[in-house]
Amino acid sequence: MKKINLIAHGVFMFTLFYASVVLATGPRVTQSMFETAENEIFAVDSPPYIGSDLDLGGVNTAIVKAALKAVDINTTVTMLPLAKMVQYYLLEEQALGVFNEKMIFSNRDKKGLIFVPILLTKENYYYLKNKQQSTPHSLTELAGWRYGTNTADSTTELEKHDIKVQFFRHGSLLDKLTAGEVDFIRLSEIKLNWIVDQHLSAKINLFSAIKAKPDLVLQSVAFNKKHAQGKSMAKKLKQGLLVILNNGQYAEILKSYLNNADEIKSRVQSLRSLLSS
Repeated sequence: MKKINLIAHGVFMFTLFYASVVLATGPRVTQSMFETAENEIFAVDSPPYIGSDLDLGGVNTAIVKAALKAVDINTTVTMLPLAKMVQYYLLEEQALGVFNEKMIFSNRDKKGLIFVPILLTKENYYYLKNKQQSTPHSLTELAGWRYGTNTADSTTELEKHDIKVQFFRHGSLLDKLTAGEVDFIRLSEIKLNWIVDQHLSAKINLFSAIKAKPDLVLQSVAFNKKHAQGKSMAKKLKQGLLVILNNGQYAEILKSYLNNADEIKSRVQSLRSLLSS
């Protein structure tokens, strides 16, 4: 019995020691632990841009993989649930790169990164018509309204107009909006189209935009200058993007997310100009 107790004690101490090491060094479960990772890029799970259960891994994943394949490079996209986990791999483990969706970088962090633009999205503030009695046309008319968000984006402009900002770490903002917990949220037209296709195909007319002119938001891949291949991979991705922009493959990917042919043409032209400058 004494020998059994000693063995049990030893197993317990080993487990305790191992757990403390894991907790001290951060999250270490990556795609590469289960399969051979080639040119691994980390991302926050964020449909419809990035998601393991999405066709081709989401629009951002599809664009990057197609672009790198065009220059004979394979890549592994490892999707994680939290931005802090992605940031850990980039800044502590010196990963090759990350998608910038849902990521916030300090000015110091940005100096060590090379940002390659992959997609331009139009974002706007949306509310549900059947939940509001008024029809606002600008943020100046929203005093007292509740804004729901789950990102660390700046809300200074909103707070300046006496708008109440409510941050939700978990859960769907759409659910918060339809349940009446918030009055409006911010969405890109790509995300709105995806939400409607998935959940509200008969209710697109319930959504109304608050700002008449949407903001253009740039989505990128941030490559790590400290990684041995960081600079070269950034260059290769730019080359590959120009290939798929010119051969029509980029536009084909966008067709699954944007319904307007003129909008697709405009995004292609805008991104081509950015990469060529």
